[in-house]
Amino acid sequence: MKQHPGEADRDAQSAASAASVADAPRCPFIDGKPFDPLHPEQAGREYPWLEAARRQAPVFYMPDHQMWCVTRYDDVLKILADAATYSSRKVIRLSQIPPEFLAAFAEGPPDRVLVTLDPPEHTRLRKLAQKAFSPKLVAAQEPEVRELCDGLIDRFIDRELERYGLDESRLALVGFSQGTMMSLYIGLRRERQLAGILGFSGALVGAGGLKEQMRSKPPTMLIHGDRDPMIPIPAMFESAEGLAAAGHGALWHISYGVPHSIGQDGLDLGGDFLASCLKTQGLVTGA
Repeated sequence: MKQHPGEADRDAQSAASAASVADAPRCPFIDGKPFDPLHPEQAGREYPWLEAARRQAPVFYMPDHQMWCVTRYDDVLKILADAATYSSRKVIRLSQIPPEFLAAFAEGPPDRVLVTLDPPEHTRLRKLAQKAFSPKLVAAQEPEVRELCDGLIDRFIDRELERYGLDESRLALVGFSQGTMMSLYIGLRRERQLAGILGFSGALVGAGGLKEQMRSKPPTMLIHGDRDPMIPIPAMFESAEGLAAAGHGALWHISYGVPHSIGQDGLDLGGDFLASCLKTQGLVTGA
């Protein structure tokens, strides 16, 4: 079959690309586990893998995702500045989007959106979008957005309590990292007091208005690793001080040698805290 002009070049490029993928270095392993930056279990503690990748394979191929992973800062900057070689097209994999989501787009799937465009089209649309998302305009919408989010989370909690036939005395909020921020923010502002709030490796947000906004004072415990690179341990002390300034307080514990994770001592203490709050004999936290 006769090829149109340019088809031979594209075929050659595809063959070369396939060969380069076949010979490409693969991801590094830590403790017998491969580095997968898109895996939920690694999202909060990717630093050991990144460090190993920068030493062993700063650029590697992920066959499960059909993607390349670049781990060095200077390399990332070069790629972002070279749209002619590294395109943003097709970064949304429509095959991985649930059919019910795609069905909502009457004019077809969202194939040409801001994140899938290259300059100069991307540059033009980004300038338009920036006008609607300036720091001043975003800040002006914060109260409305905060009220909307608070209401959605509160209604979700109310529905779950009703669903299981429970009241607030049988509900404790437990969070890790951003989950801790959400648990503290919502739990302290609910009208009816919860049994308790347990936060791992997080921080108190919205401390400035907490004294006026706090509606209840559930027992609260904060647990943090002293080797946390993502949310350093001073955040725990600042959170405790913020709670005290608002007229509340918190138990706190340092897990020595623990990064942005939960140590066994934290699990044990957290389990005892929840058992006390919920007035149960104890909780199994595992070995």
